Amino acid sequence: MSHDIKPIWRGARVCGPAVTVQSWPADNLTCHKAVEVAEPGDVLVIDGAGYLDASPWGALISLSCQVKGIQGVVIDGGCRDVAEIERMRFPVFARAITPRGTVKESFGRINYPIKCGGVLVNPGDLILGDEDGVVVVPREKASEILSLSKERVEKEEKLRREILQGKLLLHLLGLEETLKRKGIK
Repeated sequence: MSHDIKPIWRGARVCGPAVTVQSWPADNLTCHKAVEVAEPGDVLVIDGAGYLDASPWGALISLSCQVKGIQGVVIDGGCRDVAEIERMRFPVFARAITPRGTVKESFGRINYPIKCGGVLVNPGDLILGDEDGVVVVPREKASEILSLSKERVEKEEKLRREILQGKLLLHLLGLEETLKRKGIK
């Protein structure tokens, strides 16, 4: 997702299948219904139309999620009550932090394809978030992506061991040839 979608507290991590939510700007009625619809282990992914001057998410709705076993929330919009949500250790990723609340008047959609952080998110897609940001893994590619991710982790662990032995990443990655092509000695 866009680099603008960030954890609202340091150390937040989330992983689980998406329950997608399309809500109207400055309105969180659909968010409340989505908490009821979601199952333990799910991650709510909210398209708040990128509206940043009001927050459809705060501490009380986070508490409802936490008690229900929902893993976390990703919002293309605003969040409030950051200190309280951090004390709860409930993972929330948002585009902005703002104190202004919302109305509860207009119903959007739940579990339809949405766009969040500039990325298409389908219901059931795997959502992974940490301090580096949020990634969406299409459900049908989850096994393939997991396999590729394991390979990458193993490769980086090998590189880390070699770097600790004094080798330079420049040489381990074979970048001398690239530098040579560019006329750099």
